[in-house]
Amino acid sequence: MRRALGRGQSTIRVVRGGCPAGVSQLTRCTGFDGRRSDNVSMGGKVTMTKMKRSIAVISIILVAAMMPGCGGGNGSGPASSSGTSKVSIAISGLRAAALSSASVQSNAASIQFTISASDMDTISSTVPVTGDTMTESFVVPNGSSRHFLAKALASDSTVLSEGDAFADLNGTPTNINISMGVEIAGEWTFTFVGPDGTPSTDFFTFTQSGNSLTISGTTSATSLLKSAITGTGTMVGNDIQFTVAGAGCGNASSVTGTGTLYSDGSMGGNFTQTGGCGSGSGTWRAVSGHIVPPPSQGAVAGTVTDAVTSGVLAGVTVRLSQQGSLVASGTTGSTGTYVLTASPGSGYSIEFSKSGYTTNTIGNITISSNATTTVNASLSSTPPPSVQGTVSGTVTDAVTNGVLAGVTVRLSQQGSLVVSGATGSNGTYSLTAPANSGYSIEFSKSGYTTKTTDNITVAANSVTTADAALAPIPVSGVGTLSGIVTDALSGQPLPGVSVRLLSGSTVIATVTNNQDGTYAVSGPSGSGYAVEFSKAGYITSTASNVTIVANTTTANVNMTLSPVLQQGQTRIILTWGPTPPDLDSHLTGPIPDSTARFHIYYADMGSATSSPFAALDVDATEGFGPETTTIYQQFSGVYRFSVRDFTNGGEGTTSTALSNSGAQVNVYQGNNRVATFNVPTNTGGDVWTVFELNGNIITPINTMTFVPDETTIQSTSGKGGLKKTKGR
Repeated sequence: MRRALGRGQSTIRVVRGGCPAGVSQLTRCTGFDGRRSDNVSMGGKVTMTKMKRSIAVISIILVAAMMPGCGGGNGSGPASSSGTSKVSIAISGLRAAALSSASVQSNAASIQFTISASDMDTISSTVPVTGDTMTESFVVPNGSSRHFLAKALASDSTVLSEGDAFADLNGTPTNINISMGVEIAGEWTFTFVGPDGTPSTDFFTFTQSGNSLTISGTTSATSLLKSAITGTGTMVGNDIQFTVAGAGCGNASSVTGTGTLYSDGSMGGNFTQTGGCGSGSGTWRAVSGHIVPPPSQGAVAGTVTDAVTSGVLAGVTVRLSQQGSLVASGTTGSTGTYVLTASPGSGYSIEFSKSGYTTNTIGNITISSNATTTVNASLSSTPPPSVQGTVSGTVTDAVTNGVLAGVTVRLSQQGSLVVSGATGSNGTYSLTAPANSGYSIEFSKSGYTTKTTDNITVAANSVTTADAALAPIPVSGVGTLSGIVTDALSGQPLPGVSVRLLSGSTVIATVTNNQDGTYAVSGPSGSGYAVEFSKAGYITSTASNVTIVANTTTANVNMTLSPVLQQGQTRIILTWGPTPPDLDSHLTGPIPDSTARFHIYYADMGSATSSPFAALDVDATEGFGPETTTIYQQFSGVYRFSVRDFTNGGEGTTSTALSNSGAQVNVYQGNNRVATFNVPTNTGGDVWTVFELNGNIITPINTMTFVPDETTIQSTSGKGGLKKTKGR
């Protein structure tokens, strides 16, 4: 039934109605000429297992002609309801080496042709794919809206792609080009991400006929459309276009999207929403199937910049953690931005790291349901690595000459800790530090007199020897001090802190606190002790005038350590005892380019990166503190710091609870504590005005007053905030 038309080509002719007697439906009718050409863009289908294929385009030439001797008309005028037309369908590029130059997928085994209309019998034929090109001819009854459908089938009859077109046949030869598209029929999970970075999820179900898509769908807890979904679209090649309607916030909503089918079987593109809960644009991604998103997700997003140039930083690794466990991670893009999603909660921290820059960690982050928390960061360039050297030695007992294990060894320069370690079981130690002079080494061990060796030089790429012999000290009744060390910026426990019990300059005992921030250190009973807390990267702080009671543990010898501050920054840390449970920090000061003054406290916590460039970093409400306030950028004018007793404030003019709270305020600049203030005792008042800062001058005030309205504390502008209620 085939005749050769050229290399790799074949012809099948089907005659339907009006053919002369004795001419079968599969015959060789010829003799047509004069062609009319129309271009029609059609859709098609590829099963999801084949979606990794590129778009398959089938060029189908439908040539309709009145057939002499086959009952056709004269080839002119409107569609005829009698007679037949000849239709020729040509397909090329079936076996091209590159899929981009092929009409259909390279694994297509056959082409299935179907021609139908309401007033004619359906014509069907399936033809194997054997070469690069194919031509099939059909004789089709004349009439309107003849539907021509071609499907590329795999060997298991799976539809890889399909295309269709409609034509009116009246005997005039007609050329019709059909573009095959991919099949996406079925349910898909769509994730929409708007300008604020918050993801929304909806479920689309596609019904496909050629290029045409009919869309229905359902919503999720984070739906963009908020109601039942209906719509239409088209699928031409790998490209999709759709418009769906829903409702949200009492308003009709419409979402229009365009996109592409990717090689991994997913789809993605851009969308624009009108109406609903808000108009805007964004991106979308879709995967096949019904995938329910985690409930009540939130997001954290921001921009990372260079601390010196303020330029955006791409390729920064961003790690979101909670209680030490990694929750999500990502990398900033070319614009320096990132977006991470996580379950709602507090106590998150984000670590920003990039080769050549110092890692920056921001803590005390709260993520809210269906909302985006903005956390920006800046990274400082890492200074070039210095040339290193080593100092090592052996520590012995000055009486027995035996080696001492567990001796704490601290290498310092100009009062700042550089590196520390401990002797091993053989009494030896080894520390590595930048090559330099003027180092001091301190050797300390519980029960021994501390020894310090000064003027140590660490030579480049060399080992400097520094041995020590420690003398035992007599021990009488022994007591213990315990407490917790917290981070001033996050208010969270700070592990890895070296805790030293000092009697004058003698180190009585040294311990490292636990992962939960707690510690316990023991020493002979007595008074006048100091407890020193130090950790690399933090300002060393000391608790003074501590008493040890024999055979007793004295609790709540707590400490809050501040990270080392940049030049021009000031940090203020408030701590107190167990009662009253809630004391509040209040800082007032100048607003740049304004005659007004700012007032930051729990109801208006300020900002580190915008005016007033001062912030309440930590707000404590359950006793002890800390409450941390930082002036990140100081301007000309007077800054004033006060403490208010929120628990008892405004309830009278006789309260001495604040005065007897044991409140203490420590002020830090650079790598040092520059001032300490203790609340006046046995004095009535619910507001303690502590000090004023003007330039680099700190002026003590130390007065107690009663202030009924906390929003007016020492603020001439009268700026206030929300009224705090008891039991917050």
